[in-house]
Amino acid sequence: MPRHVPALPLALVAAVAALATACARAPNAGGPGGAPRTAYVSGRCPVPDDVRGYPVVVTSENGAADPAWLARWARAAALRWQVPSLRRSMHPAYRSVRTRIVPEVPRWSDDWVPAARHTAEMLVRVSEAGVLDRPEVVATSGDDRFDRTLTSFANDPLPASPPLPPPPPGSPDTVRLRVRFGHEPEPGVPAGVVRFARQQRPVRVMPGSLVVRGRAEEYALVKYDVDQFGRYVLGSYEALDATSNEIARAISEGLERARFSPAVGDCEPIALTVIQSFGRR
Repeated sequence: MPRHVPALPLALVAAVAALATACARAPNAGGPGGAPRTAYVSGRCPVPDDVRGYPVVVTSENGAADPAWLARWARAAALRWQVPSLRRSMHPAYRSVRTRIVPEVPRWSDDWVPAARHTAEMLVRVSEAGVLDRPEVVATSGDDRFDRTLTSFANDPLPASPPLPPPPPGSPDTVRLRVRFGHEPEPGVPAGVVRFARQQRPVRVMPGSLVVRGRAEEYALVKYDVDQFGRYVLGSYEALDATSNEIARAISEGLERARFSPAVGDCEPIALTVIQSFGRR
């Protein structure tokens, strides 16, 4: 019997994006069709002028104040961050992703968007060897789902993430950074700033184009890429978890026949990695 289950929202910022053939309405959603709408992200194009894009701001506490390096560090941290997701933890095999498309602009999970209260601040010590010790969180939002993800960029990054850049030449042996989530940069203070996409839409399967035949009790979690033209990228398929080789192969063959509309970021089509579940555990 043909079976197709809507995709799992994961957001490797994230990151690995979710495929949403029947996209879940985000908790802060609003507007036509449940499009997310907060001060930071909108589902609409063109993006309203008052939607700013969620900022991550990095400043140095003891030198190494080169804004270009701080900006590279902020972007890498944002792309590594396991941003909140309502359902990611239901499918732990996502951690075995080997390769993914890293978007130019960081993205949220397709099942969660930030609100104005989602701010935080932490201190991070870095050296040539990377992040030293666990980042010290000095201010949180009070939303546990958000707050418990904050240090993940350092100690539990999304799979296939870019590395954090080492301090530039001439820096102290240990550089102390202040990382601020959801706060605007302070005037006159050298800072690296990265903003999450102001608008985003997931990859979508064209109706009726993806059919997988398998037994009702079968399950699989798979990864694949879709380019900016909506084309399935051959060779990008990874079976992360499956009850049988047969269902993993059937899904791979189904994806090659399927048609997609591409993901969108800031109102432009983009290539993106998809993690999708079929069946139920």
